[in-house]
Amino acid sequence: MSREPAPPPPSPDIFSTDGQDCTYPPAVAEEVAKTNRRRTLLAACVGTILGFAGASARGPELVSMLFKPLQDSFSCAGSVNQALTQFVKLQLTCAVLGAAFALLILFFWRRYLRRRAEARQSRSAT
Repeated sequence: MSREPAPPPPSPDIFSTDGQDCTYPPAVAEEVAKTNRRRTLLAACVGTILGFAGASARGPELVSMLFKPLQDSFSCAGSVNQALTQFVKLQLTCAVLGAAFALLILFFWRRYLRRRAEARQSRSAT
């Protein structure tokens, strides 16, 4: 006539159903609304990468248009440093512009899709 020890109380993450521990969370009455932060961040990152890559590909041409000819007769270190500084600024500017352009495209694309869905819904309602 040995007694079995009582089972330990369930942890806060586990709720009991019919005496059995269940690791599934309890049912939720309403669905949580999704946010589009991931999609927005992805578009900004892709725009940044494309802007940076475009500046890297076309950067030497653009810097040569902006760059003044060499003025130093003995050392070109100052001119080279200035050209590299302009190139880095150009890359960063193009990366920021690429992100802004991608977010602008995403904004208008979502707006188009929302209006199209509203138009379909109004047509089906009538």
